[in-house]
Amino acid sequence: MSGSSPAGGPAPLSAAAGTGRHPAIERRLGATPQAVRQTLVDITHTLGERGYSSVDCDGIEAVLAEILNNIVEHAYRGRRDGWIALRLDPVPGAVICRVTDGGAPMPGDTAPRGRPRDLDVAAADLPEGGFGWFLIRELSQQLHYDRTPGQNNLSVRIATGSAP
Repeated sequence: MSGSSPAGGPAPLSAAAGTGRHPAIERRLGATPQAVRQTLVDITHTLGERGYSSVDCDGIEAVLAEILNNIVEHAYRGRRDGWIALRLDPVPGAVICRVTDGGAPMPGDTAPRGRPRDLDVAAADLPEGGFGWFLIRELSQQLHYDRTPGQNNLSVRIATGSAP
C-alpha cells in the first residue's frame, strides 16, 4: 500500500462534495460487537444496491470489519458506552472511508504498520491474531490517522473496480 501516513503526516484524505452519483453513507453506532456486525451488513447491502460488485463489497467490508472490531476491542477495551462514527464517500474508482471514535488513542499516536505473519510453522505455533493492520493496509490505497482532543480519526481509500 502506498500513501500511508503516521500522525502528523499528510492531511486526511478528502472527497469533494457531490463527487460520484451517490451521496455519502453515514452511520453512528455503539462500540459493541453486535452493532459492528449489524452496521457491516447494512453497509454491504447499501453498497450492493448502489451497484458495487460483490468483490468491491467484500473488500470494503473486510477493511471496515478490521477497523471497527479493533476500535471495539482496543480503543474501548470492552467499555459499552463508546461510539463510532462512519462515513463512506464514493469517488471515481474508490470509496473513502472515514472512521471516528472517542476511545483510547493508538499506541504512539500512529496506526500500526502491519506486517505479514510467518505461517510456515507448526499448527500449534500459528498466531491467533495480528493480521488486521496488514490486511487493512494491503486492501487500501491510502491510510491516514490522527488524534484530535478526545477523538481518533482514521481515513482509508479503498480502490473499487466497479464504477456506480
